[in-house]
Amino acid sequence: MRRVANPSKVLEGIERSLSSEINKGIQSPFREKEVRMVLKGMGPTKAPGPDGFPTLFFQKYWHIVGKEVLGYCLGVLNEGKEVDLANTTNIVLIPKVQKPTSLVNFRPISLCTVMYKLVAQIIANRM
Repeated sequence: MRRVANPSKVLEGIERSLSSEINKGIQSPFREKEVRMVLKGMGPTKAPGPDGFPTLFFQKYWHIVGKEVLGYCLGVLNEGKEVDLANTTNIVLIPKVQKPTSLVNFRPISLCTVMYKLVAQIIANRM
């Protein structure tokens, strides 16, 4: 039988609460800079979500769609607006081998909208 480490030993030396400075940063309103940084860092040609728009579209046409993208993302993040249809995801099975014969021969991927990925990644960056 394998012994499991004592959790209290593992957590020794780790502060149990956030400093007020870190807490203030986490709770501060999300900004345009964060949205732009996440969008810039996303792979431009990754598989598009159910809406059919790849990240490249938003990166290339930011000068046209940027205001609406910011309004949506910051509305969800700062004002608690509904995510609505941006939360639509397709699950697709990609074959790992030629001529797959069972489910173990497939790899599932989720195709989320760029707007959903933006909001999720901005939150993850804060954490």
